[in-house]
Amino acid sequence: MNKSTLIRNISLLAILIGFFLPWLDLGEMGELMSGFAAMAGEKIPSSLSGFQLASDGPGGSFGDGPSPALYGVIPFALIAAFYNKTWTAIVCTILAIGIIVLFAPTVNEMGKAAGASGWGIGKVITMIGFVVIVLTRVSGGVEDKKNIAKKVAKKSTKKKLAKKATRKMTKKREGGSR
Repeated sequence: MNKSTLIRNISLLAILIGFFLPWLDLGEMGELMSGFAAMAGEKIPSSLSGFQLASDGPGGSFGDGPSPALYGVIPFALIAAFYNKTWTAIVCTILAIGIIVLFAPTVNEMGKAAGASGWGIGKVITMIGFVVIVLTRVSGGVEDKKNIAKKVAKKSTKKKLAKKATRKMTKKREGGSR
């Protein structure tokens, strides 16, 4: 496994982990509402992961319902990391980042004043992971081609040596039988 493949695999792991880390941090406002909800016997998280946004959504007074389009981030990450075409990684990254920007909820001005952030650590890690996959595809392609060229050169050298040894053996047999 070469370096670019290893980096792509680590980036894929970061994307998968980032999907389950907080994407939307409601800050002090979220903690306050979570405390009030706990007193009433309910549960409201102070931060929401990409998985929670895709399956349940922020819900209630926080905004819209679930955003199942966010589930598309995972298949795009798998395709970008494992499919051996640079253009595929670029297209999957653009689509995944587009899904994140379009379907992940953001914080309005009032939420920002209360310390809420629409750029939780999980969302940032996920987007950085996609960018790293594309960069390793674009720059790693040269490294992969060099490795392939070396392997082909080794195989052709081995074939040449084998042919040369066969010719010598044939000449010895012909010379020894006379």
